[in-house]
Amino acid sequence: MKFFSVLLCMFASFSVVLSQKATLDHAKVDERTLSAVQDHHNRRMEKLRSMIQERRQLVADHESGHRRLSGEEFDKATRQLRNFQRKLESMEQTNTREHHLERIEEMRSLHDENREDYLHVQQAMGKFNY
Repeated sequence: MKFFSVLLCMFASFSVVLSQKATLDHAKVDERTLSAVQDHHNRRMEKLRSMIQERRQLVADHESGHRRLSGEEFDKATRQLRNFQRKLESMEQTNTREHHLERIEEMRSLHDENREDYLHVQQAMGKFNY
């Protein structure tokens, strides 16, 4: 009985050590992933700013008579300008650490779902049993 108690205590302490190590490794991955998500978010905002500037120039050239657009092209450019501005405003408001962490969790969830689907397909095809 005493041997069993000692063995149980050793197992519990070993589990705690492994859990702490996994948490530390997970935190490192999160920081790298967080940085990548933040960089992607910033690149998207820069691209939107560029597209907004292009549409503004297109509309300004049309209104000044420098470059005439058809009615359909002009409507499309003004609609895109409004939409891009709204999207940029939305992205600027969500440029927070919490939002990026939520995005990471969404990506992990999708990855896990895709992994489970893949495993089920492989099992159904008889590739392996788990």
